[in-house]
Amino acid sequence: MGESASGLSTSRLGFIDVAKAIAILTMIIGHFYAPPIFAGRVIYSFHMPLFFIVSGYFVKDFDIKKNLIRSSKALLIPYAIGMCMKMIAEIVFVGGDQGLSGIKQLFLDMLGGMCKESATFPWLRGVNMIWFLPCLFVARNLFVIIMKLTEKNKYQWSIRIAILAILSCVGMASPRLTYEYFPWCIEIAFVVLPFLYCGNVFRKRGIFSNKHRYLYAGGCIAVWVVLLLLGFYIELAAHYWPGFYLALFEGMIASFAVICLSQLVDAIPYLSRVIRWIGRSSLTILLVHDIDDRYGILDTIFNVLFSGRVSVILPLRIVLILLITGLVRAIVNGLKTLRSNDSITAVNG
Repeated sequence: MGESASGLSTSRLGFIDVAKAIAILTMIIGHFYAPPIFAGRVIYSFHMPLFFIVSGYFVKDFDIKKNLIRSSKALLIPYAIGMCMKMIAEIVFVGGDQGLSGIKQLFLDMLGGMCKESATFPWLRGVNMIWFLPCLFVARNLFVIIMKLTEKNKYQWSIRIAILAILSCVGMASPRLTYEYFPWCIEIAFVVLPFLYCGNVFRKRGIFSNKHRYLYAGGCIAVWVVLLLLGFYIELAAHYWPGFYLALFEGMIASFAVICLSQLVDAIPYLSRVIRWIGRSSLTILLVHDIDDRYGILDTIFNVLFSGRVSVILPLRIVLILLITGLVRAIVNGLKTLRSNDSITAVNG
């Protein structure tokens, strides 16, 4: 979900960045504003599936070792950074013995990588919104292993679909049987495997360069709306997926439609540059959003100034999160430049 987390590639596709921007912004809206029931379903029906589909889209080879190294750098390092940021925030905003206790708990939570609290693992709490990172790490590497082990089988297409469908069903059934969440969100990682495969098929089939893609997108939107009206949508963090395979299908067609619409937005001059930046920064935005949500930093300011007026607070919150994101990225880029200059000086010196 971000600079390299979803793509794990140095090359960029502008419309993919636009799609990620739409997903991350709707995520913030869904978390901080209780939209009407149907609007809430729309938001939750595509924003997380889209990130997993985008990740699958950029899996270009099934080298297990290479993907393990890449995904460790792209997902686990930002995950650790995000948890360390929360430890620092614990000192700043809580402090004292309670703050030190909070740091110890956050360290345990980081090792557990759970989406939410679970009675089976009472010593662990959920890592809040960055559950996505360990979950994607598990899902991506499991997906690559499955694809690698089946790549030389002449029935690979049917075998892969069967394996992914079974594992996804296991992921769906496990929390239903135990009513629990598991370390590293492994149950959700199983559930989302079909999303990664869907994204991979989209790339191989060149679906987003197909001349009929907007016609397909129109049909997908129509089916998407019908399924939402019937109550079929997927909310991964809540383990909510009525009519499981219909909910998965809905997530796929909704993400496809959003990505196709993103191609139209990407063609708009100036606007596309801003939205692309948001998409490229989506991982940093997630980390900033996670800390804001945990400690309510911006809420304190907004409640004093605007007395809970959502119509004012929501856009201001988004703008402030983007400004903080820009500042963080500027600092990181500055440190990278400084390090690069130091390396050049050391070589020439």
